[in-house]
Amino acid sequence: MRTIQVQSYAELDDIEYELTFEFEYTPTEKGSRGFYGEQIEPDTHGRMDFYTAIDSDGMEVDVLPRHIEAATELAWQQVSEN
Repeated sequence: MRTIQVQSYAELDDIEYELTFEFEYTPTEKGSRGFYGEQIEPDTHGRMDFYTAIDSDGMEVDVLPRHIEAATELAWQQVSEN
């Protein structure tokens, strides 16, 4: 398991903030098989669990599910690029 941090914008109370979203990424076991028996690459599959969103002052903020969904996509992109 590793921590993934991504920067993403979120509109809260009609103000747009740039927040740091943190996720816990758990890769798939090496050698696992998918639904149809294909070999799964551990770097692009696994579980991405939302942990927290932090503003520029280091304070944890509540975000909406759509903010988490957008940040999750960025986190998966970061995993696939590394």
